[in-house]
Amino acid sequence: MTAEAATRGARPEPRHVPFVAALAAVVAFLPTLWDGFVFDDGELIVDNPFVHGLSHLGRCFRTDLWDTPSRAVGDAAPHFYRPLVCAANAADWALGNGSALPFHLTNVLGHALVAAFAARALLRWIPRPGVAVAAAVLFAVHPTRSESVAWISGRTDVFSALFLLGALELVVRHGRSGAWRPLVFACVAFCAALGSKETAIAFPLFVGFEWARAARSTEPPEPARRLRRATLLFGIAAVLYVGLRAAFLPMGPPEDEPGMPLLTHAAYVLLTVGYYAARIVFPWPQTFYFRPVAFSGALPACSPLFVALGAVALGLYAAATLRAARRDSTTLGLLLLFGALLAPMSNVVPTHVPTTTADRFLYLPLLLLLGALGRAYRPSPTPSRVPALVVSALGATSLAVNFARAIDYANDAAMWYHELETNPDNPLALGKLGEAMAASGNPGEARRLLTRALSPEALRYRLLASPTHYYFGLLELAGGSLADGDAPALASLVQEIRTALSGAVPDPHRRAPGLDLPPPPADDHFRIHAENAKPHLASAGAFAASRLPGDDTVRAFVGEIPKDAPLGAAARYNLALALGRAAAYGQAREELARAAESGLPEPVRADLDATLAKVETLRRDARAVPEPRSSLARAEAFTLLGAHLRAARVLRRAVTEHPGEETLLFAYFDALVAARLDEDALAVAARLPGPPPGERLAEARRKLGARLQALPAVPASVPWAAGAPSP
Repeated sequence: MTAEAATRGARPEPRHVPFVAALAAVVAFLPTLWDGFVFDDGELIVDNPFVHGLSHLGRCFRTDLWDTPSRAVGDAAPHFYRPLVCAANAADWALGNGSALPFHLTNVLGHALVAAFAARALLRWIPRPGVAVAAAVLFAVHPTRSESVAWISGRTDVFSALFLLGALELVVRHGRSGAWRPLVFACVAFCAALGSKETAIAFPLFVGFEWARAARSTEPPEPARRLRRATLLFGIAAVLYVGLRAAFLPMGPPEDEPGMPLLTHAAYVLLTVGYYAARIVFPWPQTFYFRPVAFSGALPACSPLFVALGAVALGLYAAATLRAARRDSTTLGLLLLFGALLAPMSNVVPTHVPTTTADRFLYLPLLLLLGALGRAYRPSPTPSRVPALVVSALGATSLAVNFARAIDYANDAAMWYHELETNPDNPLALGKLGEAMAASGNPGEARRLLTRALSPEALRYRLLASPTHYYFGLLELAGGSLADGDAPALASLVQEIRTALSGAVPDPHRRAPGLDLPPPPADDHFRIHAENAKPHLASAGAFAASRLPGDDTVRAFVGEIPKDAPLGAAARYNLALALGRAAAYGQAREELARAAESGLPEPVRADLDATLAKVETLRRDARAVPEPRSSLARAEAFTLLGAHLRAARVLRRAVTEHPGEETLLFAYFDALVAARLDEDALAVAARLPGPPPGERLAEARRKLGARLQALPAVPASVPWAAGAPSP
């Protein structure tokens, strides 16, 4: 083989480059196929019945993406009109019957197609196919892609880039051939891009860039004329889109944030640019929240190191742009497009993005930067393997990072644990993980995490923190730290929940029972958090009230919960218990069925269903038999449902009226122990035959469940039996 042939064979064929880029994209993100639903996937998909099948497909085109049952208030989230994403979520759910696999497969294949279209664009922009393939592969595997590909809800960037680059390919084809069919399809693709993410509004700039390239080429003038008309067409379409959105579905009210002093604002912009530069060059650690904005007083604390890095990066960008203006108009256009896409997310106008930057914001801009760098690259006149080795090392490192990142997306808990490893004071991670622990039946760990989310160290990250939301979460869990015997504290907690449900701002100087800290001052989103928390707070209020005498309060709380409220299996289970204690057995079984639909294991559902049947029989029998058997039956019914204080009050009255009944005393003792009324239990134990009172109490405590054992004993001074006679 001649040297010329060997060289020719080493050059990649342009038609192969898109396939190489697509294959690299698939390999880089193949492990994500085994990942689950994380972060916003819960609200947008798992807990959103409107995407559970295709029956609500038309609704995707009539409302915004975040119009879900989890958003109780209309302005609780920005109005992102992304019907294509919503429709894809519904289709993937129907395809996989709720499995995450079709979602991840769609993302990976979508990213592979984006990489292929990106390669086509790079082949137009970069004159050397070898450099173009290197840029295309780096675009496909760069670790900043993971937030858009591995995270299901990040698919907005993938879909938008797919349709935008596809439309650009069709417009270029129209410019070269003059055929109208590609232009028609490009219009459809542009509409699809706008229906995937609002940033596709920049498409006319891409078409204008291709027009400018054609106008400066030595080709006949017809392609440039066609591209000029296409630029005008898509520019008018973009203006119409903005007008229609402003009229019918504006993004939402602007954040009411205080302005910054000029120098602080400038430092904030440079900080943002510095973060972007760091993520492009060295995207580690992989995290949703790279250096979230911490506040010192009313102003953000700007790291001098990253402000300096931002100044250097901005200076290099300006120098490269000026150099390109003198030497290469295509490089100039790519750099200007890169700046135009990234500038809106650079806090020139504060975006209020909690992290200042996010990797997904670099999804499409990185393509333009790689195109500019590829055009600027000048190979050495002497053959060298160094560039190929560098690109290979970058690709291999990116693959390793992407494979490691896929582990973090396995499930919600894994992701939030990783975020806490990156930053132990991240309030959003603490809050989300606390909610996950509560949903999985670990209220103690949930309370610990939510309490940490309200610590001063966590609240420094003001844009990440939702203190009112965390406080309401703690209020829901507060009853779990109170023994049944602490009746005054339970009654106070019920009143505190009533206050929260009324929309009144909690008194920051009063600490609710069961909480280790007072409520935080009401933030700007208090009303939204209060409205969203209502179903959960009402559920917690019903459960706390069911531990006290009186059934009307339980029913009143339950009446405030819509049947389609987004409550999890644990909350529905507790509601069924509360209604059972209030003798509303039909409603209890309805809630139990909803808990099963929300994921309650069948053995747990069947066990409570059988308990409800037994309790109903006991309560019915209690009305037909004389005392003290009637009191024993009612107390047993309460005990079976875990209402130990109510059982103790029933038995206290019965013991008073029948002091010689030993069976009553044994039952009364057991109820007092379960309610953690140890002093009263010792007094009753002294009247029982057998071991000494202390030994009997210690033995009874050992038989309690772990949760009851962990609760502190109720002081003897607590008036738990108000209204019940003394034995």
